[in-house]
Amino acid sequence: RWSSHTAGLNVPVAQWPVPTRLPSFQLNTRTDRAQTYYLKLQHRSPIAEHPELVSAVEYIAAASLSGGLMGLMLGLFGLLTLLRLQTAVLYRNSHFAWFALFVVSLLSAQLILMGFAGQRIWPHSSYLNQVMFWITSLWAVAACLWFILQVSYAKQTFARIYQLSCGIIALLLLCSAVFAVVNQQFPRGGLTLVTSLAIVWSMGCLVWMAWRAQPWLWVVTAGFAPLAL
Repeated sequence: RWSSHTAGLNVPVAQWPVPTRLPSFQLNTRTDRAQTYYLKLQHRSPIAEHPELVSAVEYIAAASLSGGLMGLMLGLFGLLTLLRLQTAVLYRNSHFAWFALFVVSLLSAQLILMGFAGQRIWPHSSYLNQVMFWITSLWAVAACLWFILQVSYAKQTFARIYQLSCGIIALLLLCSAVFAVVNQQFPRGGLTLVTSLAIVWSMGCLVWMAWRAQPWLWVVTAGFAPLAL
């Protein structure tokens, strides 16, 4: 007898059979004897992930580990954000505030990707599950590029780069707004392409400006390099 269970982005986490960070299904056995089970996974897109069968003890251990790692990430990103905001106030320099905005956007995208937001923040909304990762990712790239423009004083020294970068930022924000409205009709491949090209452009601008006129920007480039990868 087949038993059907559904979980994923199109279903609110609160309605999942096991409401955790990632789609999980509980397999109940009624006897200690060996039994044969058949699993059939269906999705409108090809399933790239490999299902894993674990015991309850292993599942709880993995959940505890991931929870600890998320707590550590929240603490580090939160501390970094508070320090940048404090520095912005003390030195009256908006560069640190823009960097704090980038950190918050990046942290939001990571929490959504790891399933924390769907489980803890909007467990009853499948719509937010579907759109918020892409929206916060676009915001994070836009915030990153804007920070680069401000910290490099590109408006005064590289006017052409500044103008083109502002256009890219506007495009990223426009894509996020359109995606929030149309959602299913917006091709994910297009979002991936726009985001990737914006990241390449951001790193390229940093390298170019550091090489041409501002060697101290190599320090900023080295800090952003792991994020770009």
